[in-house]
Amino acid sequence: MIARASTGMTRATVNNPLTGKAERVDSVRTNSQAQFPFAKLDVVMMLIKARMAAVSGIPVEGFEPPMVLHYAVGEEYRPHFDFFDLAVPGQAHIVAQAGQRVATFLVTLNDDFDGGETDFPRLNVRWRGKKGDALLFFNVDGANRPDPKTLHAGLPPTRGEKWLLSQWIRRPR
Repeated sequence: MIARASTGMTRATVNNPLTGKAERVDSVRTNSQAQFPFAKLDVVMMLIKARMAAVSGIPVEGFEPPMVLHYAVGEEYRPHFDFFDLAVPGQAHIVAQAGQRVATFLVTLNDDFDGGETDFPRLNVRWRGKKGDALLFFNVDGANRPDPKTLHAGLPPTRGEKWLLSQWIRRPR
């Protein structure tokens, strides 16, 4: 998966607050990413998504295109939320059209790096999986309201490179 993603890496983006689309390069996020459009998903990726659907209890119809994230030494994604903020007009529009991001899956693709944990400062939790480990967290509470405790950051590796598979999940309408 790393080899396949390596050829399509671009600078990672954040949401434009006016449109809600991930189209803005910003110093808050310095890593790179490769997106796998649905038309280019192979059998392995489809099986991974099926497993994620089984674990999360959310059908694959709610899955956004998966991304492979790459962090070189010093690259990071500062504290952020994965849910859409309904107070931001562009993001409220996206939720109205396609639904809220209710969950995030992170799968560790390598483990030959130091640092680089996923930090949840409001929960006082840091996660650093080994190759093949996955983390599922829900971005909303039981009433489907954005959960501010899910604030998290991709901390910078201090040695080596960190590779993750990231899957955002929306509840299908």
